[in-house]
Formats: sequence, structure tokens, C-alpha cells
Amino acid sequence: MDKSTLLKVSNLKKTFIKKSGTFLKRRKTEVYAVNNINFEVNKGEILGIIGESGCGKTSTARMIMRLMKETKGEITFEGVNLCNLKESETNKIRKKMQMIFQDPYDTLNPGMKILDILMEPINAHEKGLTYEEKYQKVIEAIEAIELRPAQDFIHRFPHQLSGGQRQRIAIARAIILKPSFIAADEPTSMLDVSVRAGILNLLLDLRKKMG
Repeated sequence: MDKSTLLKVSNLKKTFIKKSGTFLKRRKTEVYAVNNINFEVNKGEILGIIGESGCGKTSTARMIMRLMKETKGEITFEGVNLCNLKESETNKIRKKMQMIFQDPYDTLNPGMKILDILMEPINAHEKGLTYEEKYQKVIEAIEAIELRPAQDFIHRFPHQLSGGQRQRIAIARAIILKPSFIAADEPTSMLDVSVRAGILNLLLDLRKKMG
């Protein structure tokens, strides 16, 4: 693998078993969600996967992020085959790989304030930091997604934000650990047309600033 190659996906497949027929005569059919996909992503590169609904885009992203196990194939990240890692080893890699999900309504806990939502990944992966250091990271992440002043947002609940602001908080949660790879699963499809361009421009700016 070339030194600039961050992620390499080789012959990736994911199948599900579809059951049909009667109780006495059951049939099992193998259904392909992802069938033999190959691609590479270099450092600082944006790769878009385009396809109709149900073609396997989300399944591909979830397999890369180790939220779903592949049926066959290899996923190599920074020279490490993720498919061979144990759960404890995968948890260490997760700091470097984050995901922005499609629906900010579902991905932010409605019972938690924004401060606590953004503290979660820090508490999981950077336990040695003091509370003040963690708090400062939260403030910096919120300012990076252009919600200012950050102190006006940290004590709000998700329902007190607009859809675009919620998705920006989801982006802040993804970047707060300064990962080297982010999988964005249709991050603007649930938003009003008027705010989509702002989110896409934000992602481009973050790519320039963070690599």
C-alpha cells in the first residue's frame, strides 16, 4: 500500500439471508447488499459513492466503521486489516475513524445537553485529560463548526436546535478527536435545501484545516 493511501477496500461483500415460503417448506435466499466493491482513499481526498437507495452505500460505510461485519473481503486502514482485529483492538482504531450519520434527529441523544454529547467521545478515548481540557476541546469543536459563541449552545438540548445546527453538532462530535478519516452517510439528505450548501462548505473547510 502506498504511504499516501489511508483506506483500501478490497473485494468487499455483504450478504443477508432472506427467508421465504411456508413453515414446512422454507427457502433461504442470499441477497447481496454489497457485491465485490473495491476502492482506495488517499489522505486529504474526498471520495463520493453514488447510487440509488438500497444499493449498499450505508452498508459499505458501516462495514468500514466496524459497525457491521463483512461477509468477505478486506478493509485496510493505515496499513492495518480491520477485518482481523479483536474488539479491543478495534476500539483503539475508532479514535482515528469517525462517522457522520444521515439523520441528526436520531443520532443525538435527546436527553443529553450538547456539552455532554460532545464530551462522550473524549471520555471514551482521552480519559487522561482534565475536565477543563475536555471542556476546552468541546468549545473549540463547536467554534470549528461555526456555531458562535459556543457557550450559547453547550447547555441546550438537541430539540432546541434547528436541523442544520443539529447536523453541525453531529459533525463536531465526529471531528472532536481529530480523526484522519470520516465517513459521511448522506449528511445533507435530511436537511432543508437552504442549509445543505452551508454544511457541504463546512465539510470542505474542515478538510482544508484538518487534512
